[in-house]
Amino acid sequence: MDEKYSFVYDPQKSAFDTGIWKELTAAVTSGATGLVFNNAEAVFIKDMVGGEYTFKVTIPAVPTAADERIFGVFSPAMEKGIYFEVDDNVFKAVAKDGSESEEQVIAFTASWATASVTFNIKWDSGTAVFSINGTKVATLSFIDSELDLATTPLSPYVLNTNADNLLVKYLMVRGVRNLS
Repeated sequence: MDEKYSFVYDPQKSAFDTGIWKELTAAVTSGATGLVFNNAEAVFIKDMVGGEYTFKVTIPAVPTAADERIFGVFSPAMEKGIYFEVDDNVFKAVAKDGSESEEQVIAFTASWATASVTFNIKWDSGTAVFSINGTKVATLSFIDSELDLATTPLSPYVLNTNADNLLVKYLMVRGVRNLS
């Protein structure tokens, strides 16, 4: 039986821990209620395969032109990942493997802006199920596609290129098959 790993990253207990996260652009700050990404990008140092990833996030505004925000699991160097994305005024679920991707547009609910919302990605060997506040909003399959994501190690990742505060209150990871 495969060993599975689970943990919670709570910034209120450990602030922005550079032993766990690597900043890729501007400094991520730690506020009273979580990690603040203001024109900032960071990736978790550990790689993971499979599992369930819950991000408690406050998106500061309804998506508009020139917005770029990503949170999920991603490898910046390989350009592979499974994540939620704000791309201009479009909010979507994405499974990406280099130049190939599967995407599903999600109707952004205005009440999500400025509220603390639970975003969940459940990744198994052939699919990723995306949920928001406990409601399934998208399922992406990469079993019969050109996407090679079933066993690719990925890391929790957050990007906000906007000059506003994307807040990550916590990250909960459950049932990861590999943690390296």
